[in-house]
Amino acid sequence: MKKILSLSLALVLLLSVVGVVSAQGTRSTAFQIVNLGTEDADLYIYYYDASDGMFECQDEVLGLGSFKSVQFNQAADPSSPVASCIAGETSWHGSVVIESTQPVAVITNINEPAGAGANVMYAGGSYGGITGPQTADEIVFPFIMHDYYGFNTDFAVQNAGASDAEVYLDFYPTGSSTPDKTEGPFTVKASASLYRNQKTDDTDLGATWSGVVVVRSDMPLAGVVNENPDAQGTILNYEGFASGDTNIFMPFLAKNFYGFSTAFQVVAMEDGTTGTISFYETGAGTPSATLNISLNQYESLQWNMKLDTGYTSGSIPDDWSGAGIIELTGGSAVTIVNERGVTGAGYNLGLTYSGMAGSGLSDNMTFPFIIKNYAGAKWNTAFQLINTGSAGGVTVYYDAAEGSGFSNYNWSTTLAANEALECNQKLGACIASPLPDGWVGSVRVEGDAGVALAGICNERGGTTTGDSGLVYNGFSY
Repeated sequence: MKKILSLSLALVLLLSVVGVVSAQGTRSTAFQIVNLGTEDADLYIYYYDASDGMFECQDEVLGLGSFKSVQFNQAADPSSPVASCIAGETSWHGSVVIESTQPVAVITNINEPAGAGANVMYAGGSYGGITGPQTADEIVFPFIMHDYYGFNTDFAVQNAGASDAEVYLDFYPTGSSTPDKTEGPFTVKASASLYRNQKTDDTDLGATWSGVVVVRSDMPLAGVVNENPDAQGTILNYEGFASGDTNIFMPFLAKNFYGFSTAFQVVAMEDGTTGTISFYETGAGTPSATLNISLNQYESLQWNMKLDTGYTSGSIPDDWSGAGIIELTGGSAVTIVNERGVTGAGYNLGLTYSGMAGSGLSDNMTFPFIIKNYAGAKWNTAFQLINTGSAGGVTVYYDAAEGSGFSNYNWSTTLAANEALECNQKLGACIASPLPDGWVGSVRVEGDAGVALAGICNERGGTTTGDSGLVYNGFSY
């Protein structure tokens, strides 16, 4: 998915916000906004009820400094500095439109406390705000499930248009270009969202169904998906795709690497989508393995790094970690990557990020939410970058959140072509002086001309049991 925020508009689908009980549990959200402009930004944040699209309330921030960030937590105590205008609601879900006088980037964290619904432990996930250019009258969700080895999905689709939308849902099973069924039309009012839960709404798909959902409408749409297991606290999230690309980068893949393995789903956006996936171990200049693909429109390839072995060339051993590059000779595609791991305490972690489209990359990237030993659960982040362009210098700027009282930092290095950089805020890597405990803000990485950055950011709780692992894509700007 392209992550260039060239317009000062972001759609944030607050999926099951503030005490809403779904089939998977009770959820709440918080989001962080960073000003990517060179001047102060005025932000206007509008909340809309999911069911009827009616305006609920408004937050605003005036004069947010260049590259400064601000956080709103929908479940915070109303007196908290990060509380939103709906913080006093006991049960609310809907969507948000953020308007700004400068370009912005937004990420949303979603959490589900222990003991909520079917989940018996804490669960968390993260996804990016969706800008106007990322909306379309047709969006694709690459990985949807109904009772698929204990997993289900639920998703929300927001009408980003100015009038009522007629929405259809086409369900394509994995590996097929023919849908199993079509649902709709559903009428969704402007700014409202359609919520659908595969566990309860799509029981006719049968057991162990997985595949692709294509959402069609006469209005531009934005969408986000949650993946959930039935019996434990885990949430994985990703945004819907409006378009594909011929070159896609997956910055982190693993097979039994410190308990982590990945799986990914590639979806063809056109007939005749053909090419190769190359798997590069960290630090290696030649691939460990390759995999040829040939798919028609909406046909998908599901690949589990832990279990699947039928590579076109080479193989992937245990304890392997690296990156994947999709290079197509025809058509276009999108992809998502699921990370699954087990902590030393035996808790499952689940994280999902989107494969990054090569045409959307630039020499600058931002991570809107960066923390060290933050809040009661001692949350930390770590981000990983790969330079997909030519060799050059990069400077990493740590910009403290507005009003946090913390200082700014920066650090510089050089990256060769295809060289990766990992910066772990807990361990102090990539900065001359370690960040102080409690630090919260954002990071921007600015590279020389010719550098092209792809990257992801992992969030991890230090004391929370359950799925305290979240990941989001970096934003090119």
